[in-house]
Amino acid sequence: MERPAAAYSKGKLTSAIEDFSALSFPGQES
Repeated sequence: MERPAAAYSKGKLTSAIEDFSALSFPGQES
């Protein structure tokens, strides 16, 4: 099981990637 800090960082990174993707490819978010 991951350490809480690692899981939190991964979650933040994933959110950032999703936000970037939504901005870069408007209308493509799923």
